Amino acid sequence: MSECGICPSNPSRRNLYPLVKSSCAVSVVDVNIHAKLSQTYVSTSTEAEHVNYVFPVPSDAAVCAFTAVIDGEHTIKGIVKERKQAQRDFDTAVKAGKTAALLKHHTSQVFEVSLGNLKPQQTIAVNVEFISVIAHAGTNDSLRIRIPTSVAPFYGTPPVSLMDSHGVAYGAPFFDLSAAFQMTGNITSITSDTHPVACSLGSLTAESAETFDPTRAHVSLHTTELLRNDIVLELKCTGLDRPRCLMQRLCSTTSDEATDAYSLTLVPRFTASSIASQEYIFLVDRSGSMAGGRIRAVRDALHIMVRSLPSKGSTFNIFSFGDRCDSLWPVSVSYEKDTVAAAATHIDSLSADYGGTEIAIALQTVFDSRKSADGPSKKPVAVFVLTDGEAWDLQRVFANVDRAVKETDKATRIFVLGVGNQVSTEMCDGIARAGRGVATYVREQEKPDAKLVGLLKAARSTLVDQIVVDWGFPAELEADFEMIETAEAAAVAPQTDPAPSAAPLSLFDDANQPTETDQLGPQEEDVQLPAPPRIQQAPAREDALPPMYPGARCTIFALIRSQRDAAQPKSVQIIGNMNGTPVTLDVPVIAAPPELMPKEPETVPFIHSLAARALIQDLEDSATPAPLTAITKAKIARLGTTFHLASSQSSFVAIDERGETVPTKPDVSTISHASSRSAISSQEESDDDMGYGLFDGGDAAVPASAFSTVSRSRAAVAVEYDEEDADEMDQEMGFALYDGDDLSTVLAPALAPAEVSIDPAVMKQYQLELAAATAALPEEDDEFDFEPTSFASSAPLPAYVPPPPLLTMTNVAKMQQFDGSFPAEQSFIINDLQLGSIPSPPTMLTDSTNETKRALWHTIIALALLKKRFPSDEERAACEFLEAKAKEWFLDTLADAFSVSADDGEKLLQEWMQLASASV
Repeated sequence: MSECGICPSNPSRRNLYPLVKSSCAVSVVDVNIHAKLSQTYVSTSTEAEHVNYVFPVPSDAAVCAFTAVIDGEHTIKGIVKERKQAQRDFDTAVKAGKTAALLKHHTSQVFEVSLGNLKPQQTIAVNVEFISVIAHAGTNDSLRIRIPTSVAPFYGTPPVSLMDSHGVAYGAPFFDLSAAFQMTGNITSITSDTHPVACSLGSLTAESAETFDPTRAHVSLHTTELLRNDIVLELKCTGLDRPRCLMQRLCSTTSDEATDAYSLTLVPRFTASSIASQEYIFLVDRSGSMAGGRIRAVRDALHIMVRSLPSKGSTFNIFSFGDRCDSLWPVSVSYEKDTVAAAATHIDSLSADYGGTEIAIALQTVFDSRKSADGPSKKPVAVFVLTDGEAWDLQRVFANVDRAVKETDKATRIFVLGVGNQVSTEMCDGIARAGRGVATYVREQEKPDAKLVGLLKAARSTLVDQIVVDWGFPAELEADFEMIETAEAAAVAPQTDPAPSAAPLSLFDDANQPTETDQLGPQEEDVQLPAPPRIQQAPAREDALPPMYPGARCTIFALIRSQRDAAQPKSVQIIGNMNGTPVTLDVPVIAAPPELMPKEPETVPFIHSLAARALIQDLEDSATPAPLTAITKAKIARLGTTFHLASSQSSFVAIDERGETVPTKPDVSTISHASSRSAISSQEESDDDMGYGLFDGGDAAVPASAFSTVSRSRAAVAVEYDEEDADEMDQEMGFALYDGDDLSTVLAPALAPAEVSIDPAVMKQYQLELAAATAALPEEDDEFDFEPTSFASSAPLPAYVPPPPLLTMTNVAKMQQFDGSFPAEQSFIINDLQLGSIPSPPTMLTDSTNETKRALWHTIIALALLKKRFPSDEERAACEFLEAKAKEWFLDTLADAFSVSADDGEKLLQEWMQLASASV
């Protein structure tokens, strides 16, 4: 994980801005989130300086507000302007000696604030607010809220503007999280597997005298530990997946016009037929960043997914990638007994030993494997990418996916499983959008089974596409509808009549002197945009919306110009097509709840901001693989400035206009900047699978009061991996987790930056205190005075027999045959399923010499055990395809070997399941 926070432009002065306090306040309303990140720094510099503040946000979030509080009493507020204009205003203010701030976009997950002319001994609090629609958790009626605490050390070359950023000094002593939840249904649970949070159900605050309300909850976290992983909260709530369409109205202050914003959200639930014949390709990230728990999660995931593939009409292959890419077979092979066995052996051998993360090359290798002399195969293919997504070359990745989808007439679909505690959602979600698939996420210690089967269910199902939304407006309004452009459709500037003939111009005119503002290189075109159309929808493509899949949340936004007194539509209608069959859904329109209304008059309403962010995302996606055109840039800038959002074409700028000005100390790090750029390629090679960290760690003396925080943090890390994990990581990543006792090599998170070396005086004092605390106790205090001979006179201890391995769903899946049956051998029941003995079979299957009868009974026993040992909703979902294949084989075998009809076979299945359940 990479360091974030205050970063001086001169790396030699990196330790002069310690973080003293950090917090995050979160408000969740239904499936929407508003978060305010706050960090307070103190300048210990003796001169005014220019520093940078780097921070992460969720990839689908809209950064909607920025303020900086100076010395706790003066606030400078960010104003959104076109990107280059904001930069010019910032540079002018800094040159004049004013304290100024500039917030700019690097990627959808990484933003940076430049702070100019920070005064000596000045305290500055940086406040950044963002909003987003919460991603689907991959299970029914649930939300997963991820609060990023760092920018991951992505592989490859970062944006040029980030190359000059350097690490921070040392971490904050405190971090506070406060999250309030207001849902439409009853909250049934809130949990966090990543951090020890405190949860209060029934109210919006930790201590409240208000009446218990089951739709409300509050979560808090207070820690002095360094945060090493993103904070993840999971919430379950009744009715959360039901369709809803919220509307907010923003009235003009100068006319009778208004802008209505719509947020249409649903988790589709429909019965879809299975695709009869399809190719399945698994693309596995084996880069160094996947070491430890991540690669183990991938191995378990692959075993379940491969065993869950249809036994008829399927071909499959497994690709591995890092800084190279190879495959188990040159081309996909038929799904048979021998190929499934070979795949299982291959999966067990997977380790994170492939170096860097070249996702773009790997995807292209997969697509090329399907090409022949006649071009790309048009046979349906589902590609599953299992990765942490930690790479910078986003646009090249998206371009490769977009091209493959178009070349195969949409027969190619890409599904992504993001693996790990710190995943690039921008990469994973972007691949899924471009590949007409879905993305879901699992943490390193989380069981991936149910979410994997959800992805597989989507890939095996006939999808709903050709989707359009009827927003309930008259036809003349619907006609004024903007479809996102994929290329320039017209000239940038309006055409004018040719000028009349004039006298020849001189090629050298002394009166035409160059000015300081003249710029070299290509200039931005002066774009004159027409007024926005009445209806702007996102996603909105020329060939309708992206497809919908059962169980995957879909959100559609719209901005519609109307009148302030116009009636609110009663409903909107979704229209689509599934395999030639029309599908429709009417969704009632309701006014947005008061919690989503702006609390200040000048604040842009919540849904308007989300809709504008979605429109910006759609404009950027539409440009892939080509660069953004002048018209597209202008449209993005207009959306950003109109709705106060930071984007690739708009930035926040804040200037302190009061008091005396102090010029910034001249930047003496220009030479080191150039050398840092040139060192990037060698850094990538030396880091290999870790790739290029955004900032290099540094050492700094730390106050004695901070020692306990650092030492506790180190202890926490020590128990995070067992010895086997550490050995595996050392071998796969090419270096030890820690080099000696220098904790400065550990990259630190944004909300609590880097660990540091300890003052020798503090260490000596600590050692003295530790020695005193652990001194030998007096003899009279020793209550455990054992006789030395007691052990000698005892009988020899029996040899240690380790317990059998825990029976997991992955283990059961690995025992299943490719056709769905389970082994007929006695050892399968006694040893593999750990039952000790074989339950008595029904009369029809008592002939133990008949292998088919033994396999039928063993398959029934395995089905009964799966149902009894894995009863939760998530476990039941994960077993779905394993059980379906087993039942299909059971019924087919009864029909073929014993001429049992389908109805009678179903009855025998239920009877024998009950018989077996009593014994497992």
